[in-house]
Amino acid sequence: MEMVINLTNRVLLKNYRILQRFLTGGEREITVIRAKSEGFDFNLFTSVEFHTSGNPCFYCYDVGYLILSDCKIRIVGPTELKET
Repeated sequence: MEMVINLTNRVLLKNYRILQRFLTGGEREITVIRAKSEGFDFNLFTSVEFHTSGNPCFYCYDVGYLILSDCKIRIVGPTELKET
């Protein structure tokens, strides 16, 4: 069981670092393919919040992403979801 928890935590941390790297680099929208090529795993996230439009925003700790209709994701920081 501990091995599963450790593996899950490593994947979540990797996802967080990928999102954070794009966010701090000024890239707010990237393709799903690009995220996957960086090693992002869309199956794991820490929480979900719903945007005012009803679309889910998936979080890896305090950095999240919205899945857009054109096979892209928009990366959001901790307070941006409520502002968009």
